[in-house]
Amino acid sequence: MTIGRSAEVLLLTAWAGAAWFAALFVAPQLFGMLPPEQAGNVAGMMFRSVFWISLPALAWCLAQVARSPAATVRLDRWLVAGALTISLVLGLVLQPHVASMRVGTTPPGPGFAIVHGAASVLFLVNCMLAAVILLRRWRAR
Repeated sequence: MTIGRSAEVLLLTAWAGAAWFAALFVAPQLFGMLPPEQAGNVAGMMFRSVFWISLPALAWCLAQVARSPAATVRLDRWLVAGALTISLVLGLVLQPHVASMRVGTTPPGPGFAIVHGAASVLFLVNCMLAAVILLRRWRAR
């Protein structure tokens, strides 16, 4: 395995692991231990960190698959581009919007549930894409 491929797998593993750990373990514990507003604030910061981890991981992976001439990586290009697009929408659009809707309103307004739900679904889709991408790229050695 080349250094570039090793870096790709390492970065993808860091992103996938951070996303899964945040969503499956930390967030539920936060909401079980803290008042909802505090838990939401901490979870928001945590998911923001996952966003920042996703950018270099997916950008590096996209660069790796873009350089490959093999026709078998065509699906990988679409999967990685899709995951990167979802990460950008989450981190640059939905997460800031959710945070702004929470400020000064207790409980949050009616639109909060819709935006938060959309962000949650996209995050879940990205978690599933992380698994698929990681398995496909690991196997592509």
